[in-house]
Amino acid sequence: MSINWNEAACTTSSSAQIFGLCDDEDERKKTQAYISEDSEDLWLATVINSQTIGVNFTAIDNCVEILRPDKSMASRCDGILSYGSTIVFVELKDKKDRWAGGGFKQIEATVELYERDGNLAAFTTRKAYVSNRRKQLIPYNNLATQNKFDENWNMTIHAENIINIE
Repeated sequence: MSINWNEAACTTSSSAQIFGLCDDEDERKKTQAYISEDSEDLWLATVINSQTIGVNFTAIDNCVEILRPDKSMASRCDGILSYGSTIVFVELKDKKDRWAGGGFKQIEATVELYERDGNLAAFTTRKAYVSNRRKQLIPYNNLATQNKFDENWNMTIHAENIINIE
């Protein structure tokens, strides 16, 4: 079964110079991640868009249906930023400890599915971010993970909560 990566109800846009990505993470309500141009206290990642480019954010977790063969929900990242020929996979966290490794696994699972059912080849610039509101930047030195992303998907991966639109 193919995945509808362009679900209109899952996509929000902004061309603001600075905006945030939020995920209320209410497991009971299964809320999706979204763009916010205000309410900075809710931002899990800050997007710096100095050229005020139109940027789309497609919520994946709790919005785009991605099922395993047994019909259970597959692991996936919170969302995807896209603009021009650039795609950015994003996992949003609000945790004190042990958050980066799991976030990278969620991004990796999503990238594998996007390569299979999406059009990853259409994007010449590919990035991935695991963002944690509680940690602006961590020294994530897992060279094997970084090399795997670069070799398998021609993608750079970051563990920080500032995403620059270039």
